[in-house]
This record gives sequence, C-alpha cells and structure tokens, in this order.
Amino acid sequence: MGVCVISVAIMAHSLNLVEIVQSQTVWYAFAQPLGFVIFIIALVTDLGRVPFDQSEAEEESYVVYSTEYSGIRWGLIYFQEYNNFLLGSILLTLLFLGGWQGRSYPYRSWISSLL
Repeated sequence: MGVCVISVAIMAHSLNLVEIVQSQTVWYAFAQPLGFVIFIIALVTDLGRVPFDQSEAEEESYVVYSTEYSGIRWGLIYFQEYNNFLLGSILLTLLFLGGWQGRSYPYRSWISSLL
C-alpha cells in the first residue's frame, strides 16, 4: 500500500493531497492500473474483510471479541472498523480517482454533451 502511495506521489511531484488531486488531468487509476488494483487489495486486506478475515477462524468463534464485549464496547469496535473503511475509501478517491475535481472524470465531455 505504501509503495502505491509513493508511486502516486512521484507522479504528482508532491506528498500534499491537494496537489495530488490538482495534478490529475487523467485519473491515476488509468495511469497506474496495477498500482490501483494493488492498493484496493491492500486496503481490503488491511480492513480484514472477506477473504482476508483470518484474524477470526471458524474453529475459534467462541473466543472472538463479539463474545467478550457487549454494549458500547462492542459498538465502539465496530465503529472503529467502519471508520477505517471510510478513511481508506477517502484515500483511494483522493489518490487514484481525482478527488473532488470533476474535471478529471473520464466521461465528462460525454456527460456535458447530454446536458
């Protein structure tokens, strides 16, 4: 994941997220498709989603935190998990999909011709 971020920073000539978004005339997902795919796989792995959810094996289901915690503790654990998912999605959008800039959308001219 770090190598993918560094490769985007090298293409943008900056580590500043604002400058990375502004330097994307074409989405970096199209300029670096392998880095984009590797970043997505590393993100899913880091989040512990299927098929990378090996921290909780089927045989050890009675030891997991869902049986040890209840109430607000259990809710905070899941809140942290989804907060990590949100942060990863924001980073993916900023680094590879043009961020908040609509000008780097690949079909912008096609959409504007329809309007």
